Amino acid sequence: HMDQFTFYKDKNGNEEFELGFMQNFMFYNGEMNCEIAGEKKGFANLGSAFRIRMKIDTDRMEKSLQRIFDENEMLRIVAVQKGKYSYMQKIVTNYKFHLDVFDAEGNTPEEKYNNAIAKATEIMQQYIDCYHNISAHPFLIRLAEDDYFFVVVTHHWVGDGASLGIIMGQIFKYYMNPNAETVPSGSYLDYLEEERTFKFSEKGQKELEFWKNEFDGYQKIDLSKATIGEPGSSEDLSFSIDISKASKIAAVKKTSVFQVILLAYHVGLDVVIGESDVAIGATSACRSNKYLNTVGFFAHSAFHRLQLTDSDNLYEQLGTSVQKHSKAMSNIHTTFDFYDNMQFCISYLPGSSSKKGGLDFEQIPIPSVREVAVFYLCAFEYPDKMLLDFIGSGRIFTTKFRYMLRDAIVSTLEVMYDNENATVADVKKYYAEKYGK
Repeated sequence: HMDQFTFYKDKNGNEEFELGFMQNFMFYNGEMNCEIAGEKKGFANLGSAFRIRMKIDTDRMEKSLQRIFDENEMLRIVAVQKGKYSYMQKIVTNYKFHLDVFDAEGNTPEEKYNNAIAKATEIMQQYIDCYHNISAHPFLIRLAEDDYFFVVVTHHWVGDGASLGIIMGQIFKYYMNPNAETVPSGSYLDYLEEERTFKFSEKGQKELEFWKNEFDGYQKIDLSKATIGEPGSSEDLSFSIDISKASKIAAVKKTSVFQVILLAYHVGLDVVIGESDVAIGATSACRSNKYLNTVGFFAHSAFHRLQLTDSDNLYEQLGTSVQKHSKAMSNIHTTFDFYDNMQFCISYLPGSSSKKGGLDFEQIPIPSVREVAVFYLCAFEYPDKMLLDFIGSGRIFTTKFRYMLRDAIVSTLEVMYDNENATVADVKKYYAEKYGK
């Protein structure tokens, strides 16, 4: 495709632009994972799939998507290799989008559904060649005349989870109303300039100082402790847990369910791998008003370092933890300088609503694959349950480790729910008795 592309030039005639800090982190990770695995796969892909039960006019959908590509420069980026693990980006100006529509194979609705999932998963896990083509691939899978999967797969360097939400929202807004006005959004290239200059500003330097102190004396975790039992699959593993206990614990301390799950994650790691001093990255969208509707990578992780002892009261630790998180959040713009400490991470998302622009949607989970030596806990909060998605290399974070961590998180919630004087030691005792470790 490259020979037909024309590229954006700025007022100084540049057509190659630096990557954002997180953008670079994601791109580098994707390339590194392929090297580690010895095969090219979509290790850095991000995807969303929705089931839409209505007739879809595919031409109209294609036009709506073309508009999304035209309006969002980050959906039209290609990578330029500058050296080993050094990259720049260019923005295609004449991208012509073609909508792929696949027909689900099978004789029964159930066969078609399963084959549609398999097809979406296959594409989700394919390597995207960002050097020769753009990195976003929306497509449809038709199960019946009025039943479709709508899937968007992008390489993670294009944007974060919030960007995917923006894309999904805009697509259907334009599909339902082709004359809808464009939502104003700041340019990601402007943001990149701001991000770089901030680091060297007085405030940026103060933030860096904060993190230097925060990581003083920190030892990275020996990840071989998470390699319990046989190496497992590197596909995501999802668990559903009861949310009512976490909600009650949060109410006692007048805090959020997120804070409770973050604490339980820390305690869980102590229980399962015996690590009581862990810095967990807590992802935040990090968007200012100017960039609320901009597709790009804004999310940073605020490191959350807790040092637990067996005699610590869990409710007191929850209070400490909340204060720590708020301090970390006010210094979040420079955390990327400390990303080599990133081994455990949490992303917290309210469950997505099923109505977009008056359409009924059902989100379909499509598993990604990761070879990365970072363990991600993605927590989705729904009114009646919580979904925990465990993501990471199955060679390091084995299936057994994931089940044990889930059990340890649930144990923490059980113990805190029953006893406001509970300690870390109480969780360890409960876990040992209930799960017979």
